[in-house]
Amino acid sequence: MYIQNSINLHLFFMRIMKEHMFFIYTAFTKADLSMSNEAKDLMNQASMMLEKFVNIAPEYVSEEVKSSNEIVTNHTLEAEQKTSNLTGVPINTNITQNEYNLLTNPSTYYEISVEEMNQLNTEAHKLVTNIIKFKTTLLTRVLNCQLFTQNYPLLIDHILSEAKLYLDLIENLGNPNSTVSYNEFISTEKFWNEIMSEHSAFIRGLLDPSEGELINTANNFANNFENLNKMLDNNSNTTIQQQILLETSNIKKFKEAAVSGLIDCQIKSVILPLLGDHVLREANHYFRLLNQPNSKY
Repeated sequence: MYIQNSINLHLFFMRIMKEHMFFIYTAFTKADLSMSNEAKDLMNQASMMLEKFVNIAPEYVSEEVKSSNEIVTNHTLEAEQKTSNLTGVPINTNITQNEYNLLTNPSTYYEISVEEMNQLNTEAHKLVTNIIKFKTTLLTRVLNCQLFTQNYPLLIDHILSEAKLYLDLIENLGNPNSTVSYNEFISTEKFWNEIMSEHSAFIRGLLDPSEGELINTANNFANNFENLNKMLDNNSNTTIQQQILLETSNIKKFKEAAVSGLIDCQIKSVILPLLGDHVLREANHYFRLLNQPNSKY
């Protein structure tokens, strides 16, 4: 179970880290070449770590994770290709192809010992710690008007919180108590509700002003998830849980349509196709956790 939990965790979150650094790297100006180069280096390190986990995964990844569309979606490869073309930044799509193979027709199996998994978890912990330090420095400099980036300060804080969650989950992998308490599950819901709300707010702000209907839809999702967290603060009952599940299902559908629209150039925005696919995968991940309330990974 330890190895499976590790693989489940890293397949989702290490790809998220890699893409975070991609979005940071492509948003710098020429005035900040030092931080830009550091972001590129961390992005490449995360890409190499992800490749290691993908190579191990066929033997260990759970069926629930495989079927959740949180590792890759039907759009991921095309979103990467279009985003690479638009930014001029290469993306290793071989990893993505291997992830598709992992889900549909795994042909290679690499057995790993607990000791080897421990070493990989240590490497991942070190990398995520460095990513957190970088994001913290970046946010501080942006908030003090020492650096300009095309990313919202809230977006930087948003991806920083996800990296901190990832680090916390890595540190708890060896915990023999793998059950999820009621309070832990509610905390997970509050975290991901906030993430879904912020996703919606970012989408709202990155859409072209002419996309009024989509802006209103995104704004409604932002408010709805914020209100769900207020309801959780007061009480958590079956009705609220059903509302959270329904709203998460609805935002999944919204993001799915948005990714298709971005790839097909049917939506006017400053949203990269890969960012659209990225937030879709996070919604898919949250939806799985809601349907597996006893699972941390």
